[in-house]
Amino acid sequence: MTVDQPVPCGEARGRIRQLAQEIASGAVDPRQGANSIYGAAWESGAWDDGSECEDLADPGAAFVQLAYELARSDDDPELMAAWQKLTREAAEAYVAGRALPDWTLVPGSRYPVLGGP
Repeated sequence: MTVDQPVPCGEARGRIRQLAQEIASGAVDPRQGANSIYGAAWESGAWDDGSECEDLADPGAAFVQLAYELARSDDDPELMAAWQKLTREAAEAYVAGRALPDWTLVPGSRYPVLGGP
């Protein structure tokens, strides 16, 4: 599925950076901010074939995954705190131009494990 009228890449990048700064500073709820980052990437057409904004697909995908895990942790404050911390770390990394934290889930646990598989 493609976006009919994509948001210009520069505008989308600026919006994602702003949202990441707001997540990192605690100015916005991490789940809301993560979903909004995904939305900004989507509206730019990041996943469209030949998109000029394809560099926004990876952060968009990472933040929507974090938003999903935040939603799944609503019933457990300790688990929610772990996912919020990881989301803030990802936002800080994005703002600083670093790679986003590499994390995974292991069977039997809902907690993120840093370092990937």
